[in-house]
Formats: sequence, structure tokens, C-alpha cells
Amino acid sequence: MSLTYFFFGVVVPYVAFVIFVIGFVQRIISWANIPVPLKIVVTGGYLEKPKTYLGVILRMASEIFVFRSLLRNTSYDFEKDETRGNKWLWLGSLAFHWMLLIIILRQLRYFFEPSLSWVVSLRTIDQIGAFIPGLYYSGLLIIAALLYLLIRRFVYPELRFISLFSDYFALLLLLAIVISGDLLAYYIRVNVVEVKAYMLSLLAFKPVVPELHWFFFLHLFFVWVLIAYFPFSKLVHAPGIFFSPTRNQKNDSRVRRYVNPWNYPVKVESWEQYAKRFEADLKAIEKKK
Repeated sequence: MSLTYFFFGVVVPYVAFVIFVIGFVQRIISWANIPVPLKIVVTGGYLEKPKTYLGVILRMASEIFVFRSLLRNTSYDFEKDETRGNKWLWLGSLAFHWMLLIIILRQLRYFFEPSLSWVVSLRTIDQIGAFIPGLYYSGLLIIAALLYLLIRRFVYPELRFISLFSDYFALLLLLAIVISGDLLAYYIRVNVVEVKAYMLSLLAFKPVVPELHWFFFLHLFFVWVLIAYFPFSKLVHAPGIFFSPTRNQKNDSRVRRYVNPWNYPVKVESWEQYAKRFEADLKAIEKKK
């Protein structure tokens, strides 16, 4: 095994995994330790301010699976003096996240021996057809969604103004991963059996790096960079939604008293204790009246 193959095939993935685990655990612990001083109740119907845990689960599910708040989001056009919706943004975001989920689930075939039956079925459904072997609907749709999300940051001045380098970097990195993955699946065509053996060897901590095409390791390098970058980027909003007070709290402030977790222990006394302590002073005041 050459030094280059060892570096990109062994060192980079394990370093990326360690960075991911440490960063992810640190982020989750920091979120879990942030106290919520009051009940945050949002306006809307029952689904927006549920009074039961079932309602909270339904609200969370609507956010996770259909991005309900983004669907209802609006923006104000100062030139036309009107409010408009962001349905294209909702559709692009929904397409990106769902296609990304399908792609990740398809990759599970490299980590299980034998392959899971439902993963094989998912690949069959996602495949475009015999006339374009190797290409998948998810692989093409996610490129379209990412290009839309990237281009809109250049087209709209208000988005250009608030966009940071990290916003562009995440989109470009995801595009690089998807495009290189499509090229590997359709054009370069690496040996899938060797790829699976390599992934299983990484999981077993006995890495055996095959001498595959250099483009395969470039694609994997993009993936490892994304994994290491994930806990420190805006992409970490995926687990972050479960820590959002406007999403995970019940609207039961009129039924059950909410205790502020920021409250520190304070010595209190009842009226009887107060009256007994100041009994002489109270009687003196009473005589003056």
C-alpha cells in the first residue's frame, strides 16, 4: 500500500470520524445544558401550540418531514408593497433533504453483508432505467435542488448581503460530492465489490485499501471533509431541531406551573414565620395607629 493510498484511505477517514464524534457530542451537550427560562408559545392552530405530547410529536413530524414552517414562511416585497410566499424555496429545500436521505440510505449497501433487502428495493425504485445504467433519480434531483439553492444566493441582493463563506462552502461541497458520485456511478465505474470490502474493513478497524481509480478517493475525500465539517456548520440544524423550544414544548402554561431552570435556591419563609420574627415591631406599629 502506497503512502498516498494509506493517507486518503486510512488516515483521513478515521481523523474525520474522530472530529465528527467529538464535535457532535460537544454540540449536543452544550444544547442540552442550555436552560429555557420560560414557556415559548407560538401563535397558530392546535398543531402550532399543542397541549399534549402527541401534539408535540405531530408538530415535530410536520417540521422534519414536510418543513411546515418553511411552507408557511412569507417575505415582504417593499417595491410592490405586498407579502409573498416562498414556495420555491420550500420545494427546493424539501427536494434536497429527501433526495439526500435516499442517497444516504442507498449507501448502506456498502456497510452490511449481505445487503439489506429494503436497501436493494430502494435502489431498484430509484434507478432511472436500463437506458442510463448507474444513474438515479435522487442523484439528478439533488443536483437541481442544490443548484437552485446556490443560484438564489447570487440572484437576490438581500441574500447576497447576508450570505457568508460557510453558506457557499456547504453548498459547493455537497455539489462536489453528488456530482463526483454520479460520475463514479455512470462514467468511471469502480469495482463495487472492492468498495464494499474496503468499507467493511474500515468498520472492523482493519483497513484494506484497494488500488481503485484516484477519482474514487477524491469523492471520498469530499465526503470525509463534510463529515468532519458537519458538527461545526449550519448543517447541524438536523439534530438541532429537537432542542428548539418553539418545537419541543407543550402549550400547558395555564394548566401546569413552569419552573424556570435558571432559578437559584432562595431562602423563603411563610407568613407565620415572618409575623413571629417581626412580632414586636408589628405590635408597635399597631399601637401607633
